[in-house]
Amino acid sequence: AQAWNAAFPDLMAMSFEKLIQAGDIVAEFNRLLGIPVDGLEPVSRANEGMPVDLVILKRTLHLKKTNRDELRSMLEKLES
Repeated sequence: AQAWNAAFPDLMAMSFEKLIQAGDIVAEFNRLLGIPVDGLEPVSRANEGMPVDLVILKRTLHLKKTNRDELRSMLEKLES
């Protein structure tokens, strides 16, 4: 991060390790950027992800080399 900051003085490079040392990554990120967040309600933490079935479907579809029409046909079969 120091090398980036030296090469690009107007750019703030932060290392993940230093952010987590502060204990609250979001608060430290905002503090370093000078973003005022005092008085804002914290948002509950969540790790959103795709449903497992959709991940499996995407992986399966990416294994095949299909064009758009073939892909549409396969997905329409799933719908019916």
